[in-house]
Amino acid sequence: AFSSQDDDSTVNLTRIEIVSLYNGESVRSSTLIEIISLYSVDIISRGSSAINRSFKMDFDEYMDMNDEDAINLEDDMNEGETEMQETEPAPAQSETQAAPDPAHQTRRKRRLTSAAWQGFVPVGVESDGKERGECIYCHAKLVINKTHGTTHLLRHLEKCPKAPKKIDRPPYDHKVDREMTSEIIIYHDLPFRYVEYEKVRARNLYLNPDCKHICRQTAASDVFKRYLVEKEKLKEVFANHHGRVCFTSDLWLSRATVTGYICLTASFVDASWRLNSKILAFCDLDCAHTGEELARVILECLTNWGLEKKVFSITLDNASSNDSMQRNLNGQLQMISGSGLVCDGKFFHVRCCAHILNLIVKECLLLANDLLNDIRESVRYVKASPQRRKAFTACAEREGIKSGAGLSLDIKTRWNSTYDMLVRALRYRKAFESMETFDPHYLTWHAIC
Repeated sequence: AFSSQDDDSTVNLTRIEIVSLYNGESVRSSTLIEIISLYSVDIISRGSSAINRSFKMDFDEYMDMNDEDAINLEDDMNEGETEMQETEPAPAQSETQAAPDPAHQTRRKRRLTSAAWQGFVPVGVESDGKERGECIYCHAKLVINKTHGTTHLLRHLEKCPKAPKKIDRPPYDHKVDREMTSEIIIYHDLPFRYVEYEKVRARNLYLNPDCKHICRQTAASDVFKRYLVEKEKLKEVFANHHGRVCFTSDLWLSRATVTGYICLTASFVDASWRLNSKILAFCDLDCAHTGEELARVILECLTNWGLEKKVFSITLDNASSNDSMQRNLNGQLQMISGSGLVCDGKFFHVRCCAHILNLIVKECLLLANDLLNDIRESVRYVKASPQRRKAFTACAEREGIKSGAGLSLDIKTRWNSTYDMLVRALRYRKAFESMETFDPHYLTWHAIC
């Protein structure tokens, strides 16, 4: 675009941007002169040099402005082709085009945008006249030019034994994180406040900065949701089980809170002949501990799990309330179950063998109760203070008894602990006899007891 002023016969060239619509090459100034030859020869002769200078300046600025976009387009088409450091020669000038300005001869350096340049560095042209890039891991050199592109560089990085391998990690999922946390709490018997531990949270953030913390109330809710999911799975197992199920129940009181608790366990043999044992209920018992109430609680649990028609037997201890409970439960199950109990409930009530054996052993120990009390008080005297334990150890060394497992005091409700106490006391029998000589308080203790 240009304009002329007839008053002073000058030409003001405002802007020229002429680009071929087909191949993007610039139109020579001679062609431009032919286009405007319809105007007066006088205007062309005075404005030709100004047109050439302005056209060259504006076209170089235009090419510099779009040079970066052209490079990026070329890299995409050649899969990240390496950038050449040397400047490409400019098109031949026409006879009427003025010499280009030296300031515009060198174009800006191209950026290396291909992913291959994260593992390669250009080393320039070598003695054979070829430009190469060097692997930063194994220092192998590969040719880089427009013909080869960068695909072979990427292939080398995939096979390079020293290059770090890319690990595909799944994106962080807060839901999966909470599910795994609930599994950890359940499997390792951790408290719900585990998720609020300062160091646990710090470690989680170190492993994944996107980790979202949860409170103990949320952890408890997640554990309960997991319980409901596992309960439905176990219900499906029982629904597909065609055999009978045996049950075990126990009831006890907490000395700390004076609260009653009941536990109900199911045992069955699956299709693979494997014995399975599952806890169906473990809850506090806020009702009266009578046979009728216990039967009602157990029947509700069986109905909740859909097992009221698959009962074979129930094992209980010898408490009097259990006798009343099994009679009530037996009658109710006979009415509910379509096929009834096996042999009309003849094998329904099973007394706990371990509980019966414990009662037998305790009855036998009553025959040696006085002797057991003497041994028990002797052990209690030695373990009463550090000074007495030190004196007893000295007596054992004088008698040639090697120190090892020390004395142990039994628990009256666990007769196996009484057996352990007797075995160790017999081992230190001579030490007790020696202690009667060197410790007068030992005899006084026995006299008082």
